[in-house]
Amino acid sequence: MPDTFFSWYLVTELHVWMICVRLGDDGAEGKFCRNQLITAMWEDLETRAKKLGPVSTTVRSEQLQQTNQHFQAALLGYDEGLTEDRVLAGALWRRLFSSSGRDATALEQTLAYVRRELARLDRLNRDDLLLHGRNSWGAFTAPPGG
Repeated sequence: MPDTFFSWYLVTELHVWMICVRLGDDGAEGKFCRNQLITAMWEDLETRAKKLGPVSTTVRSEQLQQTNQHFQAALLGYDEGLTEDRVLAGALWRRLFSSSGRDATALEQTLAYVRRELARLDRLNRDDLLLHGRNSWGAFTAPPGG
């Protein structure tokens, strides 16, 4: 992906979703942390957007509202793919690759990364995640033979 504000956001959005999936297993505390994580993501997004240059408050507000709508749609698409690779691959293709015609290998690598990280997050100790915020993302590497 190109190194742009939008690609940073899309990668951040994906990682936030993966953590939200994991937090969904942790009851009220998980829900609270999930909400705080999403709030922090939006605050970070707004701070970074302001650094891109002057934009009227109205335009920035409209852009954030539109981004929020896309975020909600992305979460739904990713959630639908939790149990089926084909569905998750479709959501990743639409959101990360914008159906741009990139080769299938990049999509396969991204799908493998997401599945691997979701499994790792599932194994992560609840207290390490909720109380200490300990998480280290794995390297994005090509699958064996890929």
